Amino acid sequence: MASASWYHRDISRVRAEDLLARAGRDGSYLVRDSESVPGAYALCLFQRHVHTYRILPDPDGLLTTQGVQVNCFRTLEDLVLGYQQPHKGLVIPLLYPVSHDTDTGDESSDEPGILRHLDIMTKNKPNLTSLPDIKACHF
Repeated sequence: MASASWYHRDISRVRAEDLLARAGRDGSYLVRDSESVPGAYALCLFQRHVHTYRILPDPDGLLTTQGVQVNCFRTLEDLVLGYQQPHKGLVIPLLYPVSHDTDTGDESSDEPGILRHLDIMTKNKPNLTSLPDIKACHF
C-alpha cells in the first residue's frame, strides 16, 4: 500500500483538506490514517468542498466505509477501485488521486500532484466482477 500515490500515511485532516482544496477538482481524493480511531482510515474526497468518509476494519479485517452502502473490501486498493465507479454511495466517484508527492509543502507546481485517472467510461474501465477481493457485507 505504501506505493499507492493516493495514500498519505501521517497527514492531518487539515493538511488533507488543504491538498484537496489546492487541487480544486471535483473527484480528487486521497486516503490518510485516521487521527481519532487507531487502525482506521479517512477517505477524503473533493466535490465543491472536502467530504470525509471513515474507513473501518471489521473483525475479519475487511474494510467498510461509514455512511455508504455496505460493501466490504480486503484492501484499500480494492476499496479505491470499487469507489471509482459511479453510484456506489459517495458524493462523486473517485476520479483524480492526489499524490503523496504533493505533501512536501512545495506550492511551486501549477498542477499539484494530480494524476489523471483513466476515464471510467473507456475500455480501460476496471471489471469489478472479476475482482475477488470485493464482496457485499452481511451484518
